[in-house]
Amino acid sequence: MLKNKTNFINNLKIQEQLKVELLFLYERFSNKTINLMNKLSFEIQNIKNNINQFTDTDFSSNLYNEFKLKVLMNQDIIENKIESIDESFKEIDLKKLEQLMNEIIYKLNENYILTIKKLKQFILATYEIDFESIEINFSKNKNRFEDFSHKNILGYNSNVDFWSYEILGISLNASDMQIKQAYKTLAKKYHPDNNKDPEAEEMMKLINKAYNILKGKE
Repeated sequence: MLKNKTNFINNLKIQEQLKVELLFLYERFSNKTINLMNKLSFEIQNIKNNINQFTDTDFSSNLYNEFKLKVLMNQDIIENKIESIDESFKEIDLKKLEQLMNEIIYKLNENYILTIKKLKQFILATYEIDFESIEINFSKNKNRFEDFSHKNILGYNSNVDFWSYEILGISLNASDMQIKQAYKTLAKKYHPDNNKDPEAEEMMKLINKAYNILKGKE
């Protein structure tokens, strides 16, 4: 899918610089959505490996497939936008498309958090397991996401820093000022005082964690 769309972008009759930027944005968007699916698969697998009582694979599979469907549907939205591009495509159109991609990534991050929460609630209700204490007990033996991602379909190393950049929606070469600005923008959007969505608080925790990791690298 990515390869075919890359060829399509290369053949677009638009300014060369716009073509380069569009290709970068699309590849980044595709990698982020795939990375989210891989991360969810990783979390589910860790639960299966570390909680012996958890045997209901149908439930976890359904959760994963539901999330995967959301990812694919949103990928289609972006790809349909790209397919509609013609010679009138300008810089402002690129900015609008980038904004849409970022909004989709933020929403998928919210859906990811909700999916993990549903899985935890299911385990607690079905097996009467205190999930938080289980997490503490097996945390030392838990596989690292970067180890998992090294083998995934993205084909490159992924680590805690990369995930933090991804959560904040910024590039890997973002400056300290850009990191801080991205954090402020997201914090304003997801702070419980401004956002009454039930998942806003969980998203805010994720944003704070990402920022604290990157802030420590300054």
